[in-house]
Amino acid sequence: MAVERNNAVYSANLSLNNSPISLDEQLILIDAEINLLKAELALQNAELTQVKNYIVKLMLVENVLKITMKQRFQTLQKAYYSALENNVGSTKNNKNAKFRPELSSILVLLPQSGDYADVGNEIIAGIEENSQLYGFADNIRFLDTQSHQSMFELWELAKRYNPSFIIGPLIKNNVAEIDELNINLPTLYLNQVKNIQLYARSISLTREHHLDSLLQYLEQSEGSIGILFDSSNNSLDYKAQLEE
Repeated sequence: MAVERNNAVYSANLSLNNSPISLDEQLILIDAEINLLKAELALQNAELTQVKNYIVKLMLVENVLKITMKQRFQTLQKAYYSALENNVGSTKNNKNAKFRPELSSILVLLPQSGDYADVGNEIIAGIEENSQLYGFADNIRFLDTQSHQSMFELWELAKRYNPSFIIGPLIKNNVAEIDELNINLPTLYLNQVKNIQLYARSISLTREHHLDSLLQYLEQSEGSIGILFDSSNNSLDYKAQLEE
């Protein structure tokens, strides 16, 4: 396998201590090489939480790594712990981290399958309808949170879209997982949780006492505001309170 890194072509040697290895071991080494490259890139970008996740994966197969890969892995670990010590101002304590959504590239992370598919798809339908109405439908992408084993795995795909604003997840455990990744992007979690990053906001769409929080978030927003509601009594009541 050949991989381009730092403008040079790097070819992984899949032999273990210069001895032939099985196909299964070769596949493990290929996966390890990919994770090692991703970890090195994440370290360059100061994405320390993601580096940690890759280190955990690599530790599971450390005993089969070839010597040169072990050396790189050890170097990576030292650099990670050094960066961790120097990263005194984490995102949670960063006063410059603010909730300033931009609509240029919106990524919606909601369940489109599984137990929460009905509510997830209802929210998506509402977002699609109003994005058409207000003219930013081309700026939105939707990803199914239930089609990935973890939010770390989902974010590996999500960040390829270069999002400017994240909406979701909806399920509380998924919210906690993605919040731990320190993605440092304006994010609106569709569940009420505490102690989240300063660049994020959380709101439960079904609880009346969260209307005050919603109004505070809307006051920070610029441009047009769309309110999604149905014909139920509760929904109409919330709409009337928002209008007041």
